[in-house]
Amino acid sequence: MASTVQASSRGPARIDAYIADQPKALQPTLAAARALLDEGLPGSKCSIKWNTPVWSGNGNVVGLMAYPGHVNLAFFQGTRLPDPQRILQGTGDKMRHVKLAAARDVKSPAIKALVRNAWRLDQA
Repeated sequence: MASTVQASSRGPARIDAYIADQPKALQPTLAAARALLDEGLPGSKCSIKWNTPVWSGNGNVVGLMAYPGHVNLAFFQGTRLPDPQRILQGTGDKMRHVKLAAARDVKSPAIKALVRNAWRLDQA
């Protein structure tokens, strides 16, 4: 299936390079999260901002960030997202994140719902 994400002129190659530059143990989780975001944010643009991949629509929607031992999905409007499972973390004015410890974590219905709702919020 072809990606529905519109990349900036250097987007896909730069995202590939970002993932390749991370520790080998994180690469499967980063790749799975990228696939989730590419599929869950149709029509978005992906580029490197603040040295990390960011998916944008009308504004910044989700960032993909590698940390030692885990990967974060950072939701730019996280405080506005429904979170019935209470998996969002953070204390900022707007941004919230979820930690992914393994590639299988992206299959969580709660995480998929956050991505869908973040895109709906951006597109509204």
